[in-house]
Amino acid sequence: ERTYILEIDTTALFDSPLKRRTAITQRGGVIKWSPTLPWQDSTAYFWRISPDSTEAAVGYAWEGSSFTYIEGSPEGWGQGGYWQWLEGEGENMRLDPGERKFTFAEDFTDFRVRNKVYESSFPPEGYINGVRWSDFFRWEAPQSVNITVFDTLGRIIWNDRPGQYGSLNTTASKEIACFPFPVENTGQRQNIIIFLDSIVPAGSLIFLYTAIRNPSLDLNVREWAMDSVSSGGKNIFNVLESEGAGLIRSLEQQMVPYLLCYRKGEGVIYEEKASSISDVIIFEYAVRGFWDEGRYKSPIVGPSKNWESVFWGYTLGNENDTLFLSLIGLDAEGNESIIMDEVIATEIDLSDISAAEFPYLQLQFYAKDEVETTAPQLNFWRVWYEGVPDLAINPFVLYQLEHDSIQQGQEFSLNVAIENVSRYDSDSLLVKFVLSGENNVESSFYYRYGPLEKNDTLIVSLNLESKSIAGRQELLMEVNPGMDQPEQYSFNNFFIDQFFVEKDKHNPILDVTFDGIHIIDGDLVSSKPEIVIRLKDENPYLSLLDSNTIRAFVNHPDGSIYPVVIDGENAVFYPANANGNNLAQLEYRPSFEESGIYELVVRARDATGNSAGGLEYKISFEVITERLISNVLNYPNPFSTSTHFVYTLTGDTPPSEFKIQIMTVSGRVVREITDDEIGPLRVGTHRTDFTWDGRDDYGGQLANGVYLYKIYAKDADGKDFESYDNGTSRYFKNGIGKLVILR
Repeated sequence: ERTYILEIDTTALFDSPLKRRTAITQRGGVIKWSPTLPWQDSTAYFWRISPDSTEAAVGYAWEGSSFTYIEGSPEGWGQGGYWQWLEGEGENMRLDPGERKFTFAEDFTDFRVRNKVYESSFPPEGYINGVRWSDFFRWEAPQSVNITVFDTLGRIIWNDRPGQYGSLNTTASKEIACFPFPVENTGQRQNIIIFLDSIVPAGSLIFLYTAIRNPSLDLNVREWAMDSVSSGGKNIFNVLESEGAGLIRSLEQQMVPYLLCYRKGEGVIYEEKASSISDVIIFEYAVRGFWDEGRYKSPIVGPSKNWESVFWGYTLGNENDTLFLSLIGLDAEGNESIIMDEVIATEIDLSDISAAEFPYLQLQFYAKDEVETTAPQLNFWRVWYEGVPDLAINPFVLYQLEHDSIQQGQEFSLNVAIENVSRYDSDSLLVKFVLSGENNVESSFYYRYGPLEKNDTLIVSLNLESKSIAGRQELLMEVNPGMDQPEQYSFNNFFIDQFFVEKDKHNPILDVTFDGIHIIDGDLVSSKPEIVIRLKDENPYLSLLDSNTIRAFVNHPDGSIYPVVIDGENAVFYPANANGNNLAQLEYRPSFEESGIYELVVRARDATGNSAGGLEYKISFEVITERLISNVLNYPNPFSTSTHFVYTLTGDTPPSEFKIQIMTVSGRVVREITDDEIGPLRVGTHRTDFTWDGRDDYGGQLANGVYLYKIYAKDADGKDFESYDNGTSRYFKNGIGKLVILR
């Protein structure tokens, strides 16, 4: 949670009396403010927002924009006025911060001149901005005075038709840079005087330099002074000296390479005479001026669902101004195409432009003034169009994370609000989620929701199962991924959160019973036992639902191994229920046809693969298929208060009828214990739950002494069970045992 400062004003400086300011405290999301202002028609308003700053050294971090309020107008986009024009981009055109008007940009032309006697491998040359002059010398005459004239902006404006004004006529390209004047006679030299005095405009930049084909040529300089007799008192010397030249007349004593640079009527910029005929003159000069044409390009407009029209207005600076408008279309990848060019009309219909092909537009204003180099003024331009929705994740409305740390298998739950903050309905909304763990393995999944109307909110609910993940997880949510549908902005479509999944590290607990009893190695069990294998896990979120969590095998006496196949009859798997008791059970009811030693092997694991113990579970047991019963011993013997009975039973079924008769040594029956009292008998060696307290059938306490007892066991057909010798026969005679009561 933090505080945000918002301001709105009619100036981007935010210093007018109309400025409004507010502070809003919330946890990010979509921040809304409805300022109260005396809205003025056709007025631009500027607004900005920043987190509040209490540190003077840090200051505010403003972000903002602007809009123009036009009463009754349709919605669209526009620019007008200095502060909004600053949002565009000029080419050779800029906004003057003082005048707050469009002006052509300053321009510097770089000149480099090298004058010398001509050599083919190292000739004299001139360069403009690093590019060689199209013609620096012309050699129709072996010796001449070359003059190159530039306007006040440092651009070549002369010699579009070679041979003018008495210069050499040439068959070369008309776009040569220089006027090569021959100087062999007074008439030719008079052409130079007329050209410099009467033809070249004041303020022009002039380069005058000697052109010498070989060292023996002297340009007839010694005759120049006499030209004033026939030229009204003028010669090349005094014409150039009137502009400030001081070295030109010394060429009479020695002909060497010479260069003069001056601006007509403003004086000499540079003058140099070589020290010898073989010397080289090098001069570099930058001329400051202004462009006479330029362009201003608007920010990108859109995206649009339907283009409607463009309006624009301008003011001419003078009759020399030339201007027009161009429309540039941009596709979804940003590729540009000129849609309309050199448009003069101030109202343009855009309904034929496909917004599907060109969802974005840019306006470009072209202006030109070759004479005064003053830019016409662009007053405003406006684009009317139907926009597209803007979707924003807004946790301020709802952000609900059930737990930021969960146990493996526990469901991760997240609820986040998405708001359509635009005035346009959206189509069906696609949302992408990317889950990445500590090992940088990513998984992506998508959900599509119905359309989201303007100014409406959608709650996105995400529920993730965490069975297969563990550790620190990062969840990225992206609304409208890959611009599934056109949208105004995408920066507010992302949401990132982290949560931790505690890995399931505990082993499940395995429990195995035979007919409800935990046996030990070698125990005798029924030939048709009920073997119950239970697996319990402490994690309530990773239910044991898969039958493969319990796998069992039986090793038979002959060495063969049989897997326990879950068939729904002899072997039934019961998955863990959903009430939090994470207990799975396998009930196995085999029928062992062969007597001998068997072994049960169980391999069990929980839902994440943790095994039940470090080793597999193994237990051996004995099966005797015949129905036999051993002698029954009482324990303890002698006894004082109570005694149990211990027996061994084989086969697959306990006796249908069973009783124990207790007699005196004379043979009188004093107590008969039936199977109803003893309870159900089980195959194997067991001690009865029933205890005899030494009383007779009538409840009377028997006297101390020796008593005899005998068992009777019959099957369902009334047939007596055969005797099984479990090593107790020496304690019995004719099936009769002795017990002693000793109080």
